[in-house]
Order: sequence, then structure tokens, then C-alpha cells
Amino acid sequence: TFVKYDHHLGPGDRNFREEVVGHAFPPPVGEVHMNIDLNYANDTHRGIDLFTVIVHEVGHALGLSHNGNPNSIMYPVYVSTVPEIGYKFTNEEVFTIRKLYGQQHKVERGAAVAETSNTQVKRSKTHPTKIQESNEESNQVTTCSCPSNENPENFNICNDNFDFISSVDNQLLIFRREMVYLWKSHTVKRLAKVHSLLHYISFGDTVKAVIKINEFIITFHEQWMTLSKNNVQVTRRVPIYKYHLPEVAGAVYINSTLFIFGHSKYVKLPLFDPDFPVDRRSPAKPMTIWKSDLVYIDYVFGWNDKIYFVHNEHVSTYENGHFEFTDVKLTELLFANICKPEPLNTLSYDN
Repeated sequence: TFVKYDHHLGPGDRNFREEVVGHAFPPPVGEVHMNIDLNYANDTHRGIDLFTVIVHEVGHALGLSHNGNPNSIMYPVYVSTVPEIGYKFTNEEVFTIRKLYGQQHKVERGAAVAETSNTQVKRSKTHPTKIQESNEESNQVTTCSCPSNENPENFNICNDNFDFISSVDNQLLIFRREMVYLWKSHTVKRLAKVHSLLHYISFGDTVKAVIKINEFIITFHEQWMTLSKNNVQVTRRVPIYKYHLPEVAGAVYINSTLFIFGHSKYVKLPLFDPDFPVDRRSPAKPMTIWKSDLVYIDYVFGWNDKIYFVHNEHVSTYENGHFEFTDVKLTELLFANICKPEPLNTLSYDN
């Protein structure tokens, strides 16, 4: 149904805000509701791709939840780039659907999804949807690369590796695999899966930073960034090459200025406006402008009005025009009260 008003279906239903594309109710309701006031694309008009939205919402109606993979049709935000080669469900989604609705062959976890299937959905510019069906039945064993069974409470911030660190609303967030931990009151606590921030984040090695600017959540990947507004499921995807950077090592928003860092170059965007994110007047500059010996960084983040540059697990800091190099590990600097420096090698006293 293409409506935007309250449908009185019980808890979870809501009125559509202006930017919301649609929503769906999981089984047994299974209804899909679309926003009729939005401009949808067709052969003569550029707008929101209806096919993309319908596939996503029908996935919810079938029982699929959001997927953090930005290439998945179940990614929690609408990405304006529409693939012409069609959509593929991820291993997890295939496994879930077959688990919910049954299958004629055995499904095991761990194996790869077969490259061919009975039904393939293809798209082209002139024919948005083409269904090609095969009469051959597949005997491939299909399983998924599902999240690790590791107990998240066993995470040791001092000794275990993590993917990256970001600061949102001045809260320090530690990202590890498919989990997010909050550093607060000298403790590390895992965020609940229902936390609003996790609605936007695509987990994986390609995520390099997550920041918040006003009502926007911006997620930086190696080659692009996505901008999402409030809890709205509409996003804009901007390639990083627009900023003359080959890839992203991190991002910091401080004093109304957005800094996007590569490993050896950075871009400074004063008065950054997320509604108009591309500023071609800001060329990439070498990192050595910050400090002559700052040639390469692994990643960077901002916290409490300070910028942290990390290389080989050691950190340099910048605050109010002052640059300081510390010969300590990042964990020892940030979490000094629980992560003690490694002891020096010393000789024992003679008895």
C-alpha cells in the first residue's frame, strides 16, 4: 500500500516522516507500506528506485532483518546507486529464508552459496526487472559465513585487536568485528543491538570511521561515505575520489570543520554541510603539514576536542595548535587506568 499515515496495526507502526521511503511488518502480518508522496524513478524520471525499495521491504515481510553489508539489499539505508547487474542475497539471508520456509536440500553453515540458483533477478536500463528461471534443480549444499560465536564479554581492550575507534556525541566507541563497545566510567561495555547508532553502521574491515554532524550519521568506508539523517532510511553515498583521496584512514569533525584523512593525505572542509557534501575547492594535502615527520598514519579519530593519529599502535595527538608525539600504545594512553604499560626488562637483585 502506498500510504504514509497510521495504519493502527499495533506497536511498531508509525507515521511516515517526509523522507521515509517505507516500512514493513514481519510475519505473520507481512504488510509493506510505501510513502506515496516521494518521487520514484521510471524511464523518464530520476528518483528513488522503486524496485530496490520493494525488494528490501518484501525481505522484511518474509522475516529478514537488516544486514550490515552495504552491498546487500537488506542494508538498513537506501543507497541511491542502483546496480544494473541485479541483486544477490547474502549467505546469511539465504540461510535465514531457507531456515524459515524450508528447502529441498541440506543447508549447512560454513560453505559458500552456490554461484547459480533456480531464479536470478536481472536489471537493465530499459527493462527494470527480468526473471530468468531454470528448470534444473541445484544440488549444491548452501551455508553461510555467520558471525563468530565468540563471547563478547571476553573482549580485552588492552590485549585484543579491534577494527577502529570513533567518537559520536563525545562518546568513545570501539568497533570490533560485528560488535560496538562504549568506553564509559573506566569500563568497556558492549552496545545493545537495538541501539539507534547500530541502525546505520555497516560492519566489516572496510569501515574506517563513524561520526555525527548535527542530525546526520556519516559512515566512512575505504572508497566511499554514506550520509544518513536521523532515523530516516534514506542515505546518500559519496565516492571518496570526489575529495581527491585514494582511500580513507579516518575522519574527524571539530570546530565546524570536517577532516577526511587518507594514509598520507587529508582534506579540510570548513563549515561542512552534509546536505551538500562535495566541496571540490578543497584539494588533498600531505599529512606532513600537520607535522614534518607525520608521513603515514594507520587511522585517525577525534575525541574531546583532540585528534589522535595512530601508526604502528603508537599515537600522536593534536590539540589547540599543539602537536605531541607519545611513545606509548594507543590503549595505554586512552585506557591508562586499566591498561598498564609493559614492564621494562630488568635484572633481579642478588640475594
